[in-house]
Amino acid sequence: MTYEDRPVYSSSTGIYQNLLGLPPKSRMIAGAVAIAGGVASTVFLWNRGVVWGLSLFAFVSGLFLFFSGISGMNRQKARAQQLAAFQARRKEWVEAMVEEKRRGGNPVRWMNDQGIHDPEIRSLLMEDVTARLKGQSPPEDPGKRRR
Repeated sequence: MTYEDRPVYSSSTGIYQNLLGLPPKSRMIAGAVAIAGGVASTVFLWNRGVVWGLSLFAFVSGLFLFFSGISGMNRQKARAQQLAAFQARRKEWVEAMVEEKRRGGNPVRWMNDQGIHDPEIRSLLMEDVTARLKGQSPPEDPGKRRR
């Protein structure tokens, strides 16, 4: 039997890895369901002498899923606020970066000085600046000669 022909078995950690890929709200709901299922099965199995490791795993993994869902929702909210602020000031920032470039400065350094660190926002700004500079040629420095 080759490696490709071997049977693939599902495990509880594989299911847990799949649950971590869910969107934050779904992850939070799955965590709450796992917590409730873990608690209910623990109460049900308490005096029956049955090993309740799976119910403990469901409870603990549910806690992790629930709190990672909450933190994911907070990250999404912060990201939405960043993008809204970016859209509100986009033209202003592009104008300032074009002026910085025309003065011989570095637009990336300007973004660092302004506190713009998000990679997506930085790339969008640089695309706008590049398009703007290609559309309008910067004025030539009278001290430089072309050969």
